[in-house]
Amino acid sequence: MDNIVLIVLDSVRRDFFHKNMTSAPAELRKDFVDFKKCSSIYTSTFASHYTMFFGDYLNKAKNDSFPAQLKKFGFKNRSFCNGAIITGYPLKDIVEKNLKKNRPYRETMVDDLGLFPEFNWEREMFGKVFEDYHGAADDEQRNVPEKWKGYIRDNRKNKNFIFLHFWNAHHNYGINGHIEEKITGRNFHEIGKELIRRVKNNELTEKFVKDVYSKRINELLTIYIKDLIKILKETSLYQDSLIIITADHGEGLGDIGLIYNERFFYTYQKIFRNYCKIKKRLSFLPTFKELYYKWDFHTYYHNGSHDYQRMIPLLVKFPDNEFGGQYCDRKVSLFDIFNTIDELLPGRLDIQSRHGHSLYSRLKKPDEHIQEEELSYDPAEDEEIMKKRLRELGYLD
Repeated sequence: MDNIVLIVLDSVRRDFFHKNMTSAPAELRKDFVDFKKCSSIYTSTFASHYTMFFGDYLNKAKNDSFPAQLKKFGFKNRSFCNGAIITGYPLKDIVEKNLKKNRPYRETMVDDLGLFPEFNWEREMFGKVFEDYHGAADDEQRNVPEKWKGYIRDNRKNKNFIFLHFWNAHHNYGINGHIEEKITGRNFHEIGKELIRRVKNNELTEKFVKDVYSKRINELLTIYIKDLIKILKETSLYQDSLIIITADHGEGLGDIGLIYNERFFYTYQKIFRNYCKIKKRLSFLPTFKELYYKWDFHTYYHNGSHDYQRMIPLLVKFPDNEFGGQYCDRKVSLFDIFNTIDELLPGRLDIQSRHGHSLYSRLKKPDEHIQEEELSYDPAEDEEIMKKRLRELGYLD
């Protein structure tokens, strides 16, 4: 296995992905294995990427990321991603409040992932306005960027790890290209809340929002994924490559529904958060963490704790197209990516905590009993970690 290509489709929900599979390149159905029950575990971009890169729950891994470890096997790393990925690296390494001063942390990630030289570290995570969101592999909308196509052509003789982060399905950004009165805002929370307001006021319909979202996913499949497969075949890299197509999380898209009053939960959110911490010690108390996340704020996009936001696609093409065209109904998760790469390499990766299982082993030994891990996290605690991280990076007051 001389090439590993990891494609993450930001904010892509599994049911909408499969809905558009009929128009996807035939190779996805013929050469890939479809793991139909994949969980992202987390519902935020940075936490999900931590899960993929480190094979552990957020900030728990003691091992290096798998991209960092691939270098000892002779892989050359190159990544095309935007600023949302930077927080997928350990919180413990962030020692400065100002991102510009945090050179060691930045250099570690640049070295591990092989970030494309044009990646602009000095920009805010979401830019001055959302249109400045920067650096993903599909920034040149509907025109596949030559930067990563050229890299693949120029490095066909190397052992490569290529990470492509496609973000244009992120629906509360993408919807702006389809409406007359554009939604402005500093980040996706502000834009998402305005989107919710317009839907509630019948300025936009739920069907319209879903149709836009589905169209963007269709474009990812029929333009970007199609071109990736084409360039890998042209350079004779396709056959021997391990290609993984997945997402960091899904979306709410109105399917969660408004259950409790939004203002009530904004007012009492600290109480609910502290209650969750107390419940960890006093297990007999009733749970409120699900209740806490059923407010209106999360119903049209992500960062809640709902299954719709953890339902993600996972398609894998193994070297020599082994198992091509099959599907797997067993429960899998983003933890399994680290374990799969570990099994297919000539040597072993360092993984202290063995969460998940190799996807290759699941297919090679389908009848073997595997103890399924109960995937769980505390969404209230998760939100606190995220806010702490963003605060230390200087994005929150």
